[in-house]
Amino acid sequence: LSIAVNASADAVCLDVEPEDATTAQAPAWVRKQHARGVKQPVVYTSISNAQTLVNVLEKDAIPRSQFKIWTAHYTHVAHRCGPNCGFGFKGQADATQWTDRALNRNLDESLCGPSFF
Repeated sequence: LSIAVNASADAVCLDVEPEDATTAQAPAWVRKQHARGVKQPVVYTSISNAQTLVNVLEKDAIPRSQFKIWTAHYTHVAHRCGPNCGFGFKGQADATQWTDRALNRNLDESLCGPSFF
């Protein structure tokens, strides 16, 4: 999965977090990826920003069906974020990065839904 850390780069996923792309840049980036033929670009962000990011995209007339959301929520328990995770997130994440200690090493691990890739 290719990941862009700034909105000027093309990739399948945009990393929206401090010092990378911003929430405000996400709609234009998603539209640019659609124009390149990426049917459902992925946006990655922390669970605490997930609903805000979804709201910004939807306000810009990009429905939830046209992008995937990959959340970061380090509970150290495999899960895909949903309303039970709190932080005001109302939907279901397509994937969730749930640990940075996979295999007892400094590795990230995510649980992905069946249609994530």
